[in-house]
Amino acid sequence: MVGTGKFHFLKEKLLEELEEIRKRGYSTDNMEHEFGISCVAVPLFGLSGEIIGAVSVSGPSLRFTAQTIPVIYATMSGILEEVQYVY
Repeated sequence: MVGTGKFHFLKEKLLEELEEIRKRGYSTDNMEHEFGISCVAVPLFGLSGEIIGAVSVSGPSLRFTAQTIPVIYATMSGILEEVQYVY
């Protein structure tokens, strides 16, 4: 399996994390796939409110901190407000 060993193998852990993602409104990847790279992903909603895609921003992990991740999320959400619900 590809990755850095920081991802979840157990179904229960994965389901717990998915619930946290739903509550938070975004997902993060903290070097789970590539060492030194992190990302924030935000869902894109369709006309019926269903998720039709996602947009993510990736970069050096040193730039994805507890302080910057909420700012990245807020910025991405603001941009997506302009384009979602189109389809």
